[in-house]
Amino acid sequence: MEKNLREIIKKNLQKIKKTRVLCLGDLVIDRYIYGSVHRISPEAPIPILSYEKEAYGLGGVGNVAKNILSLGANVTMIYIGDNKKKDIKKINQLQKYKKNLKSISIKNKGYFVPKKIRFVDKKKHLLRLDHELNNFKLSHQANSKILDIFEKEIKKCDIVLLSDYGKGFFGKILFSNLIKKTKKNNKIIIIDPKQKNFNLYKGADIVTPNLHELSIASNNFNLSQNEKNIINAARKIIKKNKISEILVTRSEKGMTLVTDQNHKNFNATTKKAEDVTGAGDTVVASLALMKAIGIDTEKSVKIANYAAGKVVQKIEAASLTLNELIN
Repeated sequence: MEKNLREIIKKNLQKIKKTRVLCLGDLVIDRYIYGSVHRISPEAPIPILSYEKEAYGLGGVGNVAKNILSLGANVTMIYIGDNKKKDIKKINQLQKYKKNLKSISIKNKGYFVPKKIRFVDKKKHLLRLDHELNNFKLSHQANSKILDIFEKEIKKCDIVLLSDYGKGFFGKILFSNLIKKTKKNNKIIIIDPKQKNFNLYKGADIVTPNLHELSIASNNFNLSQNEKNIINAARKIIKKNKISEILVTRSEKGMTLVTDQNHKNFNATTKKAEDVTGAGDTVVASLALMKAIGIDTEKSVKIANYAAGKVVQKIEAASLTLNELIN
């Protein structure tokens, strides 16, 4: 990490400890089943995974919260809970941060927390099984509850982060109301998107699509890692939806920050990635935290870029501490 960025973080250590990020979004359960492949099945041309161990984690807004907490800040997290509470308790990675975390579960009849089950041969992913409700939409009562809680909690928080995983937490009306209420309280709002229609994010300060998400939002325009096309696509969305900045994450190509007038590229800080699972969560979490303590977007993105480069060298949906980031 550049020396000046290290100094910025060190000077703001106390401010980071006092910062509280208000996170809302889809909670996901991650399950990893590890084993070894030594032969192909005689029943079909598929590998046989010999079971060795398994691990659980929190994905979606849970992983975003974990990343912020790991960096030393505080989180208020609002999510749709599960009637099967044992699933959440069994994998509560946030327990050690309980002094810094306020977790608010909203109930919605018939809902269960989505699960992503990954089968892994050593470090190679073989298959992912998703178990979730298709086309789920929140009830009117749940929407109203979220807005009521949000209105109370935003006054105690420094920045708002919406983690949209497309699992049904967010709808058009909820997005609109959350953005309006954030602006009314003079807070910054950052959105990690999943929807095709970026009009849903109208008025947001920063939206952080990956290249695939930006491509879909641009009517499946083939961006093909062409920098000019990426910038033009992002700029059209910015002007149409009154979004201040778009940060495009581009895997091994790094990131591109786009405004209506300017753009800046950030090269990836590592060439070797062990596991990219959850890297986007690390980016948006560290970006939000740095913005919350008053660092400008360009420096915040640089720090987020280093954070992403660190976590992709770990396995599963990982997080890192400030000491790891600085060193």
